[in-house]
Amino acid sequence: MRIRAESREQILDIGGKKLINGYLSIKHFVTSVNLSAPVDTISNVNYVIADVTQKLPFLDDQFDVFISPVSLNLIGMGRYYDNIDPKGIPNLILELQRVMKSDSVMFISLVLGQDRILFSHHFVFSFQTIETLFHGWKIENYLVDFQISNKNQHPNPRFSKNLTYIMKYFSENENIIFLKLVRNIG
Repeated sequence: MRIRAESREQILDIGGKKLINGYLSIKHFVTSVNLSAPVDTISNVNYVIADVTQKLPFLDDQFDVFISPVSLNLIGMGRYYDNIDPKGIPNLILELQRVMKSDSVMFISLVLGQDRILFSHHFVFSFQTIETLFHGWKIENYLVDFQISNKNQHPNPRFSKNLTYIMKYFSENENIIFLKLVRNIG
């Protein structure tokens, strides 16, 4: 399942690039949550000013697709003048359960490694923690980018889906994991 070109889907974005959201808004209804009003006088993106550590200002079952490129791991850190809230990410995930439709899909990326908090910087999550955090969602696909930790240490490809390899060589480092999740109802 992808973002379907033949239908106008309701897309919720947190932390995405204006250019990508603008492009998506040509064929879809895009709502982007920001802490401040971005300058965008061209696209059809609906910008909503809100702190995602709080209740989202949307109806139940409103969105088809959720996208967030390497932003969720910053939530609750106060890094961008949002609230410092150690429960910010779990609370946001509960809110996503509410605002996403039963057949919705997520496209997100997170920092992958050993579970830890780099205060005022970001969270790092193990694969197991990601699965636990996103209970109610099924990881349908993923890909790990080793650009940060590989630095020519291993002659292996930059991208991998092999979790055994990932945990053996790179669990102590930080890497980016791209995930596709679908609702796991029932």
